[in-house]
Amino acid sequence: KKKNRRRRRRRRRMHHVFYRFLMFFFALFALITITRTTKKTTTGTIIIGFTGPAVDDVFADSDATRSNNINDNSNTNEKELCSSLRIDDLINAKVSSKPFKHVYVKGFISKECVRKVNRDFPESLKRISTYGGGNIDEGALRKRNEIGGHFEAFLDAMASATLREAFERVFRTDLSNTFIRSTIRGVATKEDGRIHADDASKVVTALVYLNEEWPHESECGECGKLQLLARRDLRSNSTPANDAYGGNLLAFLNPAAFGKNGGFHGFKKFSSTRKDGCLSQDAGCERKMVQINYQTRVKLFGDDEKKNGRRRKKKNQQDFVRPNDPRVRDGSLELPGGVRLAIV
Repeated sequence: KKKNRRRRRRRRRMHHVFYRFLMFFFALFALITITRTTKKTTTGTIIIGFTGPAVDDVFADSDATRSNNINDNSNTNEKELCSSLRIDDLINAKVSSKPFKHVYVKGFISKECVRKVNRDFPESLKRISTYGGGNIDEGALRKRNEIGGHFEAFLDAMASATLREAFERVFRTDLSNTFIRSTIRGVATKEDGRIHADDASKVVTALVYLNEEWPHESECGECGKLQLLARRDLRSNSTPANDAYGGNLLAFLNPAAFGKNGGFHGFKKFSSTRKDGCLSQDAGCERKMVQINYQTRVKLFGDDEKKNGRRRKKKNQQDFVRPNDPRVRDGSLELPGGVRLAIV
């Protein structure tokens, strides 16, 4: 009996040792598999259960990771379109947090590229009499056959997945479930420059200035140069007036998209009473720029679809649409001109 008891004890000890080794090897195998999967992801981060715009710590990648090349799987055409955009300068640029998160990149596109884009810039936006003021949707210009050549290639590059992923890294937020809306300005009018804050549907706004030079410095030093403000007051600016020419880029994260207050921006208006000022001429105050917005919803009806001051709307038709709408995904719902899905 004593011998049998000793044998049973030895067997139990051997079984315990065997099961511990087995559990160790299973844990090691799982760790190796997860590490390999993480390396294969483009962002280097696994996000579980994410459905909307992220908070600051979602993309917890290091500065070294941020400087790596992105979107290695982009197709050849997109790389050609984006060849004139200095993506690395954007990724490595310093992100300022006051008055809210923004980044400024001088010479985001080369001077040669600015010249080529200006060569094909829409003619109707170069004069006050044919412009009308405000942001003009890309779709409205396409209907007038005013988009083509290098300017069209530049718009495609600005709406590319490569640039979207760069903004995701810079601002550490997810923009995959958004629309990309492109608008264009040609000259500054007397109404432009009003201080305002964007609504919560706009997550990231990016502006690229296309003036080859800035001829308004002698007339008004800070006129036409966008400032980011802590309050609805130009005296509350904590950022210098950025140069609005030469292919410079200004991009900012909208606090309202994350339930925060603020996000005011605007610029000092050009004088409409000055007889020799740029507003007294039909050529106006040249202020060419392309603006890209990453939005969580867009209007189905634009200003160009109004008739006699009343919007033409069918019964039970919605005013807004979101990217996860099944009709958007299957293509049965036509989006407004100049609006694209961030990820098709």
